Amino acid sequence: MRLTLTVVDPYGGVTADVVLDADPESTVGDIAQELAKQVGHSGAQIIPLGQHRQVPANNAPLVYVDGYAVDPNATVVGSPLRVGAVVSLQDPSGCLPGEPTGLVELRVVGGPAAGFVHRLGVGRYDIGSGAASYVRIDDPEVDARALTLSVATDGTCQVAVHMDKDLVTLDGKSLAEDEKDDQGEKKSGKKKGQEKKEEKGGPTDWPLGAQIGLGNTLLELTRYTPPNAALKWSDDGIGLDYNRPPRLRPPERQTNFRLPSPPREYEARPLPWLMALTPLVGAVVSVMIFQRWYYLIMAALSPFLLFANYYNDKKHGRKSHAKQVQEYEEQKERIEKDAQDALVAERNDRRHAIPDPATVLALGTGPRTRLWERRRTDRDHLLLRVGTGQLPSEVVLDDPEQDDHRRQVTWKIEDAPVALHLRTLGVIGMAGPGDSARALGRWAVAQAAALHSPMDVQFYVLSENAAQESWDWVRWLPHARPSGGQDVNVLIGTDAETVGARIGELTQILDARKKAAEQNKSQGGSSFSDPDIVVVWDGSRRLRSLPGVVRLLREGPSVSMFAICLDAEERFLPGECQAYVVAEPKAEEYEPAQQVQQSQQVAGAFPSFQAWHGTDQQPERAGRTEMLRLRVEEAGAERLKDVRPDFVSPAWCLRLARALSPLRDISGETEDSALPGSSRLLDVLQLEPPTSDAIVARWRMGGQSTLAVIGESYDGPFGIDIRKDGPHGLIAGTTGSGKSELLQTIVAALAVANTPENMTFVLVDYKGGAAFKDCVHLPHTVGMVTDLDAHLVERALESLGAELHRREHILAAADAKDIEDYQDLVRRDPSHQPVPRLLIVIDEFASMVRDLPDFVTGLVNIAQRGRSLGIHLLLATQRPSGVVSPEIRANTNLRIALRVTDGGESTDVIDSPEAGHISKNTPGRAYARLGHASLVPFQSGRVGGRRPGAADPAVLMPWVGR
Repeated sequence: MRLTLTVVDPYGGVTADVVLDADPESTVGDIAQELAKQVGHSGAQIIPLGQHRQVPANNAPLVYVDGYAVDPNATVVGSPLRVGAVVSLQDPSGCLPGEPTGLVELRVVGGPAAGFVHRLGVGRYDIGSGAASYVRIDDPEVDARALTLSVATDGTCQVAVHMDKDLVTLDGKSLAEDEKDDQGEKKSGKKKGQEKKEEKGGPTDWPLGAQIGLGNTLLELTRYTPPNAALKWSDDGIGLDYNRPPRLRPPERQTNFRLPSPPREYEARPLPWLMALTPLVGAVVSVMIFQRWYYLIMAALSPFLLFANYYNDKKHGRKSHAKQVQEYEEQKERIEKDAQDALVAERNDRRHAIPDPATVLALGTGPRTRLWERRRTDRDHLLLRVGTGQLPSEVVLDDPEQDDHRRQVTWKIEDAPVALHLRTLGVIGMAGPGDSARALGRWAVAQAAALHSPMDVQFYVLSENAAQESWDWVRWLPHARPSGGQDVNVLIGTDAETVGARIGELTQILDARKKAAEQNKSQGGSSFSDPDIVVVWDGSRRLRSLPGVVRLLREGPSVSMFAICLDAEERFLPGECQAYVVAEPKAEEYEPAQQVQQSQQVAGAFPSFQAWHGTDQQPERAGRTEMLRLRVEEAGAERLKDVRPDFVSPAWCLRLARALSPLRDISGETEDSALPGSSRLLDVLQLEPPTSDAIVARWRMGGQSTLAVIGESYDGPFGIDIRKDGPHGLIAGTTGSGKSELLQTIVAALAVANTPENMTFVLVDYKGGAAFKDCVHLPHTVGMVTDLDAHLVERALESLGAELHRREHILAAADAKDIEDYQDLVRRDPSHQPVPRLLIVIDEFASMVRDLPDFVTGLVNIAQRGRSLGIHLLLATQRPSGVVSPEIRANTNLRIALRVTDGGESTDVIDSPEAGHISKNTPGRAYARLGHASLVPFQSGRVGGRRPGAADPAVLMPWVGR
């Protein structure tokens, strides 16, 4: 087993990163002795006075992990040793501190010191940039003592402001304005003495989840939540398996609101004078005609009734209008409140969906269930946050009282996360003075590593030697480990040699992906399943001049190869950038706060999360003393200015990367997850340890079989029968897929099952002979041919032809129709000459086709005639396309495909694109097509490599530049 560790000797002040290669059953005490040698430990036992510590019996130094002593007699698998662990010798002071607890959690969610997390108990805590502040903020725009936070026993918090309140905001609103509003509301009910007493203002409530902005820093107060991710030890005992829970997206928020139309103004009807006078005229006429005076009485009553009805209608109309106005005001108030609630909900949703550095750190170090929550199918895949600023809200209020062009009322969200969608943009640039551009780049990589699984995203980092320290932490990320067979520990380039090697690898991946995309487009299939690649070009102007880089920047995004370009100035960024972020000095000048050397801790307080970011008590300032803001420009979008940056230090990134290092995502595995990730042939054959007596015992049980057990499938050991499934076979697998190992496994498995009298091999290695150099010593091997001697290859073909004729004569003389009949005859009558089966194995068949086409024609002839003569042909190639002729295809019933570059090549071999989807992380994984039977996935057993119990001691191995 192999795992990477950091060894610390607190007494000697020495730290070393090591790669430990050990037997799983090795004891921690034995490993401790080897680790002590690597850090120059003398081996003498050191016993601090006044402390009771366990003393190993073998004089090995004590080993501490996570602050606890590890039993020296425990085995590696049963110990807390894991990938990325920090091992402290003799004293626990060299260990990384565990996650502290507290009642509330104060997070620095934005600014030059973003990512710090402080767990606080009941008490009062000063916040500022001064040495006396318990929570020290490394921001030149913050006063030495800016705030005082009070935490009550029930978790409620209040904050007293000591700096200018105009420079302090609560959820985007200035505390000075908020205080004026409160005083204005209460002023009418106060006495003069009370008004004078409250002029200065008292503490302000700080609700959980609210954010306070001061200077260039953004703080948030939250409730502490313990780690809740489901972890279990991996089968190999050096990692932790993590199953990502389902991600359930919240329902769509209502963002469109419409105010009601106001009621029409009340209009009183005019007095009906004409209707009132008409009866009088009629009454006068009636009196004159009929000479009856009572007509005048009736005429007088009619206007009275009319006026009474008029005044009654007027009174009722006013009441009705007043009621309509009241209902309108109430409905308008409700809708406006709903719109404001939607605005608050949108702000909270944005903060939750695009987490800040402190949240990202807590997700990784816990870990917590939101770790690696983003899938490739999510809309926010590769959405990278750069800071916080003022952004337009999605909430829209339609006010019908306004003119048509002013009806849409919108708001701005203060301190909203500002992010760029790398998957959509393809290439983004980041520039700024000093270390600011790298700080932004580090934050982009770190958040992508915490929010995306290594199965979905892979990182390459290319920089110059001067930037090596800024990116040294990347070596611990599981996203930066090679998965394509590269002979490196991490996908980083820091000098001309390693940068050139990484560019070459990326160019090969680009070509393979473009070819696969074209084939999938023509066949109507899905795109490739390999993870998206994010390349960080640190010093993009210089790197862009190297061969192949321009093509990667221009064509890479179309096949999910994205780029983050960093440089000192905006004008140095490549033209392929579709968006860029520039850190520039703030226009308004502040007097820098007092610079301090170290912070002090309040007696009795809970430990601070500051220790998470490194052993130095003064964290490295990412943005230095300059007051920087961000300018964000994106193609087709409005320019954003005065954005508060998210700057993270290398120490912060190292803490996160170490926490992610041992984690393995097992949630995205398909049905192949039932297969083992690796297999050893000796374990499958139950021959551990291998001895001559065990081999002889098997030969005595028969010593004659065409079945080769070569690995493991769903239901246990998996084997191929070269007689039933063959008699000839074709194997394909690209570089790093385990093709040559599989050939060795087949040869070794048949050698174990057969005596040399029953099975012989002719091995043809067309890449120098390295694949079969150990198989030559088998008693079954009768010939070894390489591409180093073309004349020997031609002689081998002549010898095979002669062997074919010899077998034909032997079978004809014995009147046997095929090799099976003849072998039955030999068993009945041992006087007959034994004729063993002959397996011809050819590695790198494509090179032979190119160099010796006549040899291939002869092999096809042997395959056609040797079927009944016990001659079997096994052809292996990296690229089957253009090599496998119809004649070869017709004579090879046994087909095996390991990982190939695309689905088209897989289809050429096994009539299925499945092998094109095999992960690079599982070398030896293959699919077998046995005649016309169904496709069988299996994990081939490894026959090479170091046996358990024969591991090398721990050795120092540089991470960067190798």
